[in-house]
Amino acid sequence: FTPNNDNINDEFMPIVECNIDKYEFEIFNRWGESVFRSLNPGLGWNGDYHNKPSPVDVYLWILRYEYFF
Repeated sequence: FTPNNDNINDEFMPIVECNIDKYEFEIFNRWGESVFRSLNPGLGWNGDYHNKPSPVDVYLWILRYEYFF
């Protein structure tokens, strides 16, 4: 993940290879603030928080989903 606008690895997102029914992807900073949330499997985090680049740091992400056969 290198959000430097070179169109290579600029977004962080899970790779989904199944039929998703429900989807929630959320990223938190080290203080527990949610810096990104998406209900769309095709939308990834570009590294910004409040329209500013986030610092290089430790982040936690959680993926919740349901899939169907």
